[in-house]
Amino acid sequence: GCAVWQVICIPACARQEAPLISRVLIADTDAELRQRLYGRLLDFDVFSDCVGTAADALQKLDDAPYGLVIADVELASRGITIPVVVITAHGDEPLADAAREAGALAVLAKPFREQELRYWIERALEARG
Repeated sequence: GCAVWQVICIPACARQEAPLISRVLIADTDAELRQRLYGRLLDFDVFSDCVGTAADALQKLDDAPYGLVIADVELASRGITIPVVVITAHGDEPLADAAREAGALAVLAKPFREQELRYWIERALEARG
């Protein structure tokens, strides 16, 4: 489950190399997607932590500051006060509009383009840095 994935996803050296304000919290119930996003963010020279539940995401956000949260729709609707990029498989416009109204920085429908993800990550981290 999630605890085993977090050990793989958050190596000790990565935790120490980046200030948390420039880090991204990946919060998605899909372990495979978390793994892909984690690897993609490393390619962008962005360090991240991964969680699979809303409770774990809220705990991480209480423990330390992050520059951005990338979350699925279910996890993004939990009162997060920092920039959030919502990833959804639903692709329906009412859901995307509701996420934007709740304060999402962007809503990306799966499959999303790598360039689009990178754009929103850079925009969020530049604004916070």
